[in-house]
Amino acid sequence: MRRVITLILLAADIYLGVQIYRSFMNDQFRLNALAFKLDRDSRNDSSDSGSSEYSPGPMFPTGQSTFGIFSNTDEPTPAPSSPEYREEDYGTRDSSVIRRFQEFDWYRNEVLFSGIPANAYSITDPMEIYGNYHVYVLFDPDNQNDMIADLLGDARIDNGQYGTLVHIDWTYTYYHKDGEGETDDTSSDFTGSLDNGSIRASGPGTLSIDSFFYEEGEIRAVGSMAASNGIPANVALVKQ
Repeated sequence: MRRVITLILLAADIYLGVQIYRSFMNDQFRLNALAFKLDRDSRNDSSDSGSSEYSPGPMFPTGQSTFGIFSNTDEPTPAPSSPEYREEDYGTRDSSVIRRFQEFDWYRNEVLFSGIPANAYSITDPMEIYGNYHVYVLFDPDNQNDMIADLLGDARIDNGQYGTLVHIDWTYTYYHKDGEGETDDTSSDFTGSLDNGSIRASGPGTLSIDSFFYEEGEIRAVGSMAASNGIPANVALVKQ
């Protein structure tokens, strides 16, 4: 009888381990699929045109990093003046998508180059941080992998049973290389910790939200991500 009970418990442990592993692999697959999709479209565009030259539009300057997140040994490149954006820079004429991009002009035109304004009010209270957000991601910001892209999404930050949960539903991706965008319906889940106004979480890669702050009547946040294959990204959020 004791041997039967031991075998039942062992089988239950094996089943639980398999389920956890499947959940982990599903999350890994989602972000890897995004990276693969970007790389695939990049290669297709290059082979069709016969040339790798393109006009990438606004991007983070090569050799420079935001807040030291993506540090390197090169001398920093002086920040350019804030770029002007046109409708075609978003890869769509959909006004709702354009408005969502413009919602992050404070980041794309200013904070990305100059950092958080000195007069911004820092937020560390978890109850102010938890909630719904719009998300903007600049994938492969230095274009070192020839995969630079803008991503939009909707996020929810919550306090869960196993730590701080960040769920992101991706809605739109704009590829700088071919100047085209497409809707997205994938999602990503990250679990980690919230400490003194900063989030460190992992899932399909890693997510670091370094600072939450109040400015111009909004709760905003900035940070970084890294895909499971190591490709970095810059992140900005606006609370809804």
